[in-house]
Amino acid sequence: MNLHVFFKVKDYLMNRAIFVVLVLLVIGIAIADPNFLAFSTLRDILQQSSTRAIIALGAAFILITGGVDLSAGRVVGLTAVISHPCCNWIRMRTVSFRICRSFRFGCPLSSGLPRVSLSV
Repeated sequence: MNLHVFFKVKDYLMNRAIFVVLVLLVIGIAIADPNFLAFSTLRDILQQSSTRAIIALGAAFILITGGVDLSAGRVVGLTAVISHPCCNWIRMRTVSFRICRSFRFGCPLSSGLPRVSLSV
């Protein structure tokens, strides 16, 4: 009977190994740096990962609904390449913020709208 319990615990941990490792990692970092569990650190982590989370949720939604489109990373890269010089131009005050914002929203839209209209 004791061996049966051991195998149940082993199977439970093997099926959830990534969560166990994540919890151990958080505990280890919290011991090493007491400020890790502060609200400001959690806010910074969520703020820095929010764009990736939105992209991941969009890609997951597309995969779940049956449309296999894994080009979200390319669109993000293209938008970053196009908007980076525009942000530098804003700093040099040669272009307004509205023009830069239109580039940032226009790039993904111009990439996605033809693809959507062709697939419908």
